[in-house]
Amino acid sequence: MAQKVQTLDETLLDLKKIGKGLLVGETADILGLPADLMGLYYDLRYGETPEGIQSLIDTVGSEALAKKFMGEEFPEFGMNLESAGRVMAPGALLTKAIASARLAARLKDTLPPGGGIGDLATETVGVGAARVDDVPRTTSEILAMTRADGTGGGTPKREIDEVYFKDDVDPEARLNVDGTIFSNLLDEIAKNGLGIDFSKPRKGSEIKTYIETLPKGVFKQRANAEALELGLFRYLENNPDEVFKSKDDLLDVATLFKPQLNVSVGTLQRKKTLEREMANLRNEIAQVDPSDPRYQMLEDEIKVKTAELDLYSSMKQNIMSNESAQRIPVGMAGGQSQNQKSLVEEDTVHFVFHGDTKGGDATIIGKQIESIPELRSKQEKELAKVEDYFKAVGNTTDLAKLGSFKRHGFNFPGYMAHARGVGVESPNVNDPANPFKDLVINEIQSNQGGVKEISIARDNIKAQEKIKKLEKELNDGTISSRDRKTLDNLKRKQVKSPYGDMMTNEKRADALQIIKEDEKLNTGFFKYSEKRGALSNNAQKEFENLQQAEKDLTDLENTMGPYKEAVFKTDAELNQNKIALDDFRKAKSKIKEDLLKSGSHRDEDVDYQMPKFLAGLFNFVEGRTAEVGKQHLSGSSLRSVLEYGGNNADDFSRNIRKLSKERYDVEGDLDPFLDIVAGFNPIVVQDRFEDFRRLSRGETDIQSYPDMNNLADSPISPFMKDYEIIDIDMTNDFYETVTKGFNQGRITKDDFERMVGRFGATTPGYKEYIRAYKLTYGDNIFQDPKVVDKITGYLLNDKERKLEMAYLKSQAYNKFVNDPAIGELLESDNILEIATRLEDLRRRQPNFSKFTDAEKIEYKKIKQDFATDFEINLLSFNDRGRPGDILSRKTKEVIDEWMSVRGNQIPRFYTSAGMSYDLGRASGFKSITTIPRIEEPKRFLGKLTKIGVGREKAIYDPKLFIENFGKQTDAGIAHALTDRINSQYFQERNIALDALIAKKNMMNMDESIAHLESIKNDAVDRLQEANRKIDEFDQKNDKTQILNDLKSKLPDKLKNSLDMIVRHQEGIEKLLENPAFSSSKQATELMVHQIINQAKKLGYDRVVFPNVESYLAAGGRGGTITRKAYGEAENRVPYNFSIGSNVTEALKKYNPSAYSTQSTYMAFKKEMQTQGGPVIPRTPINFGVQSRQNPVEDDKFRIINLKDMDVSKKVGQKMPRMAKGGILNRFRKAS
Repeated sequence: MAQKVQTLDETLLDLKKIGKGLLVGETADILGLPADLMGLYYDLRYGETPEGIQSLIDTVGSEALAKKFMGEEFPEFGMNLESAGRVMAPGALLTKAIASARLAARLKDTLPPGGGIGDLATETVGVGAARVDDVPRTTSEILAMTRADGTGGGTPKREIDEVYFKDDVDPEARLNVDGTIFSNLLDEIAKNGLGIDFSKPRKGSEIKTYIETLPKGVFKQRANAEALELGLFRYLENNPDEVFKSKDDLLDVATLFKPQLNVSVGTLQRKKTLEREMANLRNEIAQVDPSDPRYQMLEDEIKVKTAELDLYSSMKQNIMSNESAQRIPVGMAGGQSQNQKSLVEEDTVHFVFHGDTKGGDATIIGKQIESIPELRSKQEKELAKVEDYFKAVGNTTDLAKLGSFKRHGFNFPGYMAHARGVGVESPNVNDPANPFKDLVINEIQSNQGGVKEISIARDNIKAQEKIKKLEKELNDGTISSRDRKTLDNLKRKQVKSPYGDMMTNEKRADALQIIKEDEKLNTGFFKYSEKRGALSNNAQKEFENLQQAEKDLTDLENTMGPYKEAVFKTDAELNQNKIALDDFRKAKSKIKEDLLKSGSHRDEDVDYQMPKFLAGLFNFVEGRTAEVGKQHLSGSSLRSVLEYGGNNADDFSRNIRKLSKERYDVEGDLDPFLDIVAGFNPIVVQDRFEDFRRLSRGETDIQSYPDMNNLADSPISPFMKDYEIIDIDMTNDFYETVTKGFNQGRITKDDFERMVGRFGATTPGYKEYIRAYKLTYGDNIFQDPKVVDKITGYLLNDKERKLEMAYLKSQAYNKFVNDPAIGELLESDNILEIATRLEDLRRRQPNFSKFTDAEKIEYKKIKQDFATDFEINLLSFNDRGRPGDILSRKTKEVIDEWMSVRGNQIPRFYTSAGMSYDLGRASGFKSITTIPRIEEPKRFLGKLTKIGVGREKAIYDPKLFIENFGKQTDAGIAHALTDRINSQYFQERNIALDALIAKKNMMNMDESIAHLESIKNDAVDRLQEANRKIDEFDQKNDKTQILNDLKSKLPDKLKNSLDMIVRHQEGIEKLLENPAFSSSKQATELMVHQIINQAKKLGYDRVVFPNVESYLAAGGRGGTITRKAYGEAENRVPYNFSIGSNVTEALKKYNPSAYSTQSTYMAFKKEMQTQGGPVIPRTPINFGVQSRQNPVEDDKFRIINLKDMDVSKKVGQKMPRMAKGGILNRFRKAS
C-alpha cells in the first residue's frame, strides 16, 4: 500500500511538537535537575525514596515542571515528537539518565518472575486501615532493609499518575444499578484478570505473593485496600493452595461479598411539587367515572407519584429527615442567625448513601440469598453454607441480624452515610443579572467510616503479630524508644469502638474458612450443624405452616373485622368521645400551666420562629406538618412538661403514658395531653373534610396558591390533615388579624380572599392563622410571651371545641342508626342486594389494597348504588321519613339536649364558615354574612370619588360576628353538624352498610372459624413435635464443648472471628452492618464526588463546601480550631475528617479551572416584608463565619464550578467507590 503523503499543516504541527520538547529540555529538565538527583541518591542508596523527597520531586522535578510549563497534557518520555525535541536539548541527557538509573535501582530484585503479573498495578486506594506493608516497621527491620550485603532490600516505591474517572466499566464491577460507582479492582479482574497469566493454573498463595511483591507505592496501597475490603486478601491467606484456572475463578472469589452502594437524592421542592401533583391527580380522578379510559391513566400516574413520594414519607424512607438540623448560620444585623432556612434557602437537598434495599446488609453474609436452592448461583451456594452452619450456633432457625448504625432518622436499609445541602443564590460579579445557583453543604456525615477503620485494624493479623513481637521485646527490655511508640500506636488502634465491631468482609471470609477447617479437621461441629440444621429446617417448615394457618384465620377475622367493628362502633365511639371530653376539660388548665412554665417555650422552632411547644400545638414539628399518629411535641418538651428527671430515652418511652395518666388523672383511653395535645392519636380533633369538598365544588383553587418555601405562603393540600379552627373566639381573632393586615397593606387582596374565602364559606386553618399573624405583625410575633400565652389558650380551647363536636356527632349518629325507620330501610331488598354484592367482592378479595382495577370499579359502583337507595339529601327538608330528614331531626334533638342543660347556650364551635342560619323563619333559612369583606371604593357617575382613591378597605365588625353567632338557632347549628355527620359517616366511610353486612355474616362465620382453628391446632401439634426433637438432640450433644474443641484446633487467625460470630449469634454482643468504605477519608471522598455529580443533574451552577469554622458554627457542633500555621501550639481541627482536608484533597481531582477557594462567601437574603414598612429587596449577606485574616485552604470556602468542561466530562463518567488512581496503564508505561 502506498504511503500517504503528509500535508503541510501536519508537518508544521509536528515541528511545533518538536519545538515544544526542545523548550522543555532547555528549561524544565535543567531546572528540575536538583530534585531529580536527590531521588536518584535515595533510590541507589536505600532502594526507595522517602515520601517527603518524592513529594518535592513531584512538585519541582523535571517531569512536574514540564507539565507546569506546558500543561497536564504534555507527555512523558516515550515514542512521541515532544520526546524527540527533548532529546535534542542538553538537559534531556541528564533527565533521561537519572530516570533510567532510578528505575533500575528500584526494580532490582523486586519484580516477580517473568511472564506472570510482573507489571500488575491497581487503581484502588488504601486509605485508613493499615495493611501488611502499612504496619510501621521496627528499628531492626529498617536496619535489615538498609544492609549493604543485600540481605535486606526495601520494597520499591513508585507514584502512579491517577486515572480516577472512567467511561468503560465492566458490569461485574458495578456497585449500583447504573454503574456510576464501581470497584476498580473488580473492573481490572473482569477485563484482564489483573494482568495475571492464567495459561497455567495459579495458586492462591501465588496471587497473594504477586500482589505483595509489587513495587511499593500508592498503586500497591490501592490494590491492597480494595482486596482487603472485598475480603479477597483474607480469602487468599486462608486458602493458599486453592487453584485458580482463569480470571473467572478469581472474579468469583473477589465478588463473593461485593456490596451495593446506592445514592438516593431528595429535595424539599420536589417533595412539595409531588404533593401538589398528587393532590391534583386525586381531585381529578374523583371527578372521573371508573368506566372512563382516563380513569386507568390517572390511577397509573398516581401509582408512579406514590412510589416517588415513598422516598419522602416518614413512614417509608424519610429522605428529608431532620431537614432543619445543623444548618450553618447566616449573617443578620451585624450578628449571626441560625435561621438559614427563612433567610436564604431556595431549596434543601439531601443525599443518602445506602446498601441493599432488600435488607441484605443486615445479614451475616451481607446479601440476600435466593430462597429456592435449585436457583442459587455458585456463590450463593457457598454463602448458604455459612447461613446453615451458624444457625446451629445460636440454636435458632434463622441468623441473627446485624446491628444497624445510627441512621439519623433516615429509613433506608443498609444506611451508610448522608449529606445535607441548601440551595441558595449567590452574587455573580462577572454577570450581576445572573446570580449563581449554588448548593452549599451543611453536613457530611459518615461516622460509620471511623468505626469501620477500627474494625479493620482489629482484624489485621499482621498488626496483631507485630504487637506480640514488640510486647515480647518490651518484656525482655530490648525494645527501642521508636518501637515503643509503634507498639503504643498499634495497641491504640486495637481498642474496640464504643459502637462495637463490624461484620467486615474479612470476618465473612473467615466464616467460610471455619466451615472448611471444621470439615477437614472432623471436629464434629460441621456434622452437628448439618443434623441440627435439618431439625431446625423441619421446625421452620412447621412454623411456617402454623403461620399460614394463623394467617388464614386472621384474614377471615380481618374480613369480618370491619363488620364486627361496625356493629359495636356507634356505642364504643360515643362512650370514648364522652370520656375524652370530660378528661380534657378536667386537665386543660393544668396542661396550659405546664406548657407555659416548663421552659420548653424557650426552645425555639427556628423554622416558624416560635416556641417549639407552640409549633407542636399548631401541628408543626421541625419545619413540617406532623404526620397523623406522630407526636407533635419534641421529646424535650414532653420530658419537661411531664417533669421526667431521668436521662434514659427508652425508660421515658416505656413510662410516658403512666406519667401523663397520673399527672392529669386520666380515666379514658384517649390521653388529653399525649393524644390530644401532643398528637399521639389526634384523629378525633384532626377532622378536616371541608378542604376536599371545597375543592370539588370549585370554591378553592389549589393552583392559585403560589409555590413558596416558607409557611406564610404554603398551599393547603386537601389530603394533608391540617387542623381547622372551630373555636369561635380564635376564629374571631383570625378575622380581626386578616382585616388589619389588609388595611395596613401587609396582606394582598388575593391573599385576603383566599384566607376568608371567596364565597364566605372557607373555614380557616392553623396554617392560615400563622400566616396571617406573620404577615400582619412580623416574623417574630410568636416570640412575644403575651402572644404565646393568648394563643396557647386559643389552641387548647379549639381542641376542646373539637372534642365537643366529636361527642355531639357520635351522639346524633347513635340515635340515627337506632331509629326503627332506619333499621327497616337497611333491611329492604335493595339495600340487602347491595350488601350481598359487597360481601361477594370482599370474599373474592378481602384485602382492599389488592383490588384489581375491575374490582375497584365494582366497589365504587356499589357505593354509588347505596348512596342512591339510602339517600341523605340534607336540603330536602319536607321529605319526611327519608334518611336525611331523620338524621337532621336526630341531630337537632342532640343540640336541644345540649342547650337545655347549659342555659340555652349554643355550642361555641364555628361550623358555618361565616354564615348564620336562622331556620325558624317562614322563608326557610336566611344567611347573614359576618366575615371580613372588602368594600369597593365609592363611585359617583361611574368615577371613583376622592375618598375612594388610594386603596380598597376591608370591613369587619368582631362584635357583630360574635353577636350574630349567638343568634343562631338550634336548627341552624344542627344543620351544620348534620352536614359533617353525612361527610364523616356516609361519604368518607359507610358504617351503616358495614354494620348490615356484619350482622348477616357473623351468623355464618362459626363453621369457617372452626375449620381454620382445627387446621391451626394440627399445625401447633406438629411444631411442638419438631421442637421436641430439637430439644432431644440438644440434650445429647453439648454444643459448647464441640465448639471449644473446634476452636482449640483452628488456626489462631480464625479463632477471634469465630468468637465474634458466636457471641453475635448467641445474642451476647451484636456485630454491626458493614459499610462499603474503609475509613472516614474514603467515605468523604466518595460522597464529595457524588454530591458534585448529583448537583450537576439538579441544575446547580456550583457546589460550595464551607470552611471548617462555619461547619463548627452549625447548631449542635462547636469546637475551636488551632493550627501551627497560625502560630498556635498544635494542630487541632474538629470535624476535619468530614469537612476539612479530606474534602480539599477530593476537590483537587478537578482541574484548577473548576476548583477555587475564597475566604468568605455570600448568599442573597430573600426579599422581605417588614412590619409597617416597605418591601426590602434581596441583598447579599455573609454565609457562615470567618475569623482568620489569612486562612489556610481548609479554612476557606471551597467551590467547584459545575459549568467547567472538566467537571461536565467527569460527572458523565463512572467513579470508584474508594479509590483515587489508575491501575495498569501508567505503571506499565513507566516500567
